[in-house]
Amino acid sequence: MNPYYRKAPKKEYLKRNDPIYVTRVLGDVISRKDEEDRVAFMVKNGRPSYSWISSVPVLHKWFQTECQTLYGHHWVFAAVLCTVLRCLGIPTRLVTNYNSAYDTGCKLQQDIYYNRKGARIHRARSDSICNFHVWNECWMERKDLPPEYSGWQAVDATAQMRHNDSLSVSGPAPVRAIKQRHLGVNYDVGHMFSKLVTDTVVWVQNADGHFKKVHSWSRPVGDSITTKSVGSDMQKDIVHNYKYPKGSEEEKEVLKRDREKMLEDHHHNETRDILLSPASVFISSKSFQIYANDIHFKVTVANVSGEQKDFQLVVGAQPVHDSGFTQAQFWKEEFSFHLKPNEESSVSIQLCHSLYEASLLDNNLLRITALVKDPTYGNVALAEEDIAICNPCLSLQIPNITVQYQPTMAMVHISNPLEETLDDCVVTASGKGLFHNKRKYRCGDMAPGGTLAYPITFTPTQVGARRLYVQLENRKFRSINIFNHLEVLPADVHKWSNHQLKEFQKHTETFHTTSYSEPSVSVYIQSDDIVFYGQNIAIKTVVSNQSWTDKELDILLCAQYMNENGSLCPDFWKAECNVSLQAHSEKSVGTRISHVEYANFMWESSLIRLMCLVKDMTSTASTSRIVTLYKPILSIQMQREALQYQYITAIISITNPIKETLQDCVLTVSGQSLIYRERQYSCGNIDPESTEAYKIRFTPTQIGIHEFHVRFDCNYFRDVRNSKNIEVLPCQNPNVSG
Repeated sequence: MNPYYRKAPKKEYLKRNDPIYVTRVLGDVISRKDEEDRVAFMVKNGRPSYSWISSVPVLHKWFQTECQTLYGHHWVFAAVLCTVLRCLGIPTRLVTNYNSAYDTGCKLQQDIYYNRKGARIHRARSDSICNFHVWNECWMERKDLPPEYSGWQAVDATAQMRHNDSLSVSGPAPVRAIKQRHLGVNYDVGHMFSKLVTDTVVWVQNADGHFKKVHSWSRPVGDSITTKSVGSDMQKDIVHNYKYPKGSEEEKEVLKRDREKMLEDHHHNETRDILLSPASVFISSKSFQIYANDIHFKVTVANVSGEQKDFQLVVGAQPVHDSGFTQAQFWKEEFSFHLKPNEESSVSIQLCHSLYEASLLDNNLLRITALVKDPTYGNVALAEEDIAICNPCLSLQIPNITVQYQPTMAMVHISNPLEETLDDCVVTASGKGLFHNKRKYRCGDMAPGGTLAYPITFTPTQVGARRLYVQLENRKFRSINIFNHLEVLPADVHKWSNHQLKEFQKHTETFHTTSYSEPSVSVYIQSDDIVFYGQNIAIKTVVSNQSWTDKELDILLCAQYMNENGSLCPDFWKAECNVSLQAHSEKSVGTRISHVEYANFMWESSLIRLMCLVKDMTSTASTSRIVTLYKPILSIQMQREALQYQYITAIISITNPIKETLQDCVLTVSGQSLIYRERQYSCGNIDPESTEAYKIRFTPTQIGIHEFHVRFDCNYFRDVRNSKNIEVLPCQNPNVSG
């Protein structure tokens, strides 16, 4: 129960309409233990936070255990708080800060310690840089602050130790106040600012056990801050919301705020004590390595002094937690160099899989450290590189589109890269609107170098964009996760949009070629590839029932013009029917599209796409066919304005698009107040792929805007139409005609 409620129930109840209060209370409720206690609790109970793939099971477990905190790491706390706040109507998103510092107070400096062998030494809980840290942003109005601080507020649901030795969550802190370092603004602006703007100072132990500052790499704290993009799973960089560009006048002004003199003195004293090294050292490696492969990297030592030098190099490796804490050094190797001035030398190192495998933590992250020392004066230089060991790749093949209430199959693939058997492989599948409850599939053992392919069948119940989550667990790999998207279309095909019809038809053409079960229903369309304008489009649909049971099938046919770039126009024709099919039988259904139906919706296109959708209770199939519509080009050239009772000459051009002669050509012209009666002109023959022009004269009798109509018919085409407007102006002398 909320402690504020116990203390003053009525007062607490009245604050529940305040998003600031609600956010702070929920953050405290969700993060009730020290982080070390939480992680230890998770390990003890066999449920590391890497295995959570959704907030829902976390909340279910939390409720079942009477509100005990059951999850371990900051990203789980942030995800759970995001879900809860969204349920209460507070817009919330997750934010990831890569290379995130602990709260350093006002000094904005993190001291990092190493021993003489280059192994990391931890003197305090907060003397590390987290590989990443996740918090929340909530959108709210800050009535307790000036209006410019409303908007996104940073809330860190992971309780951290403060300077008064108390555990507390942070925020909500206005993001604008964090960027400008307005420390007097509520809440915890300074704490959030220190996560983003902290310098690292490296100390290395010398022979007498004391530590000296050294020139070293500088870990870029807070230089990458991201959130999920709207409408996709891509990361969106929002570092500009929290920090001004490096080197800008705004950044200098922020860093000087409240502590200008302290920084000057502090930085001056530091620089004076740093041991300048005659050597520099660099590590070159891939950031990611495949599990079971050896790690290859190169260390380069350069003599930057003006004299010959002997150098000693120590290269070591340590497993590192996501919090930045390292465990004991499990491997090291030493080298010696004699370098001339401005000379450099490189050594290629291979770290065998057998050496690092037993030391890997759940996150599979290793830190390589290179320490080069001048034995004459004891000056050192240091470099480090983090290498992530990637678990075997889990692939999930799934249709990108499916139909509500119809069984759908996905296929899970994984290969065993090890020379040992993976015992007791378990696949867990879940997804809102796809499964009622998560399902577990026991897949048995996977032989060394073998591949596992396991089918998963589910029936979607909710329409819209959905995600299928799959998780593989075994004794070797605690958790390998993957997810994939699919769109679930309504069971009623009449609710499908043109885009959905096109996507579903595209899916049935591509996905079935690699499906793992034969479709129970198939369909194809028979029609002419070329139709001359004015002719009807004859369509025959052939439907096959390939199952062992009789089926009642719904057939939907539609037609639409298609542009050359593949974009589709709205449907201009639809037809529906029902067919009863016995097992292992087929039936043909004939229909046609009259020339009037496609002429009334004529677009600037000569391509018509026919699409057929066949559906029963358990399966849906579709197919399409493109018909090319040949039409003569009928153009009208005449003046836009004319005088009443004056002759007008219109030039009508006809282009024959085919390689046959057009015979029995007839032009029919008409127009109210332009031509007294409809006129017909015999035009003779038009040669293949040629153009003929004809002049027609007429006299308008009424003023205003009138429409001149032309129709063309021949032995191949009929009812080809075009029209053009002309404005008739009054004539001052009606007795005079042209």
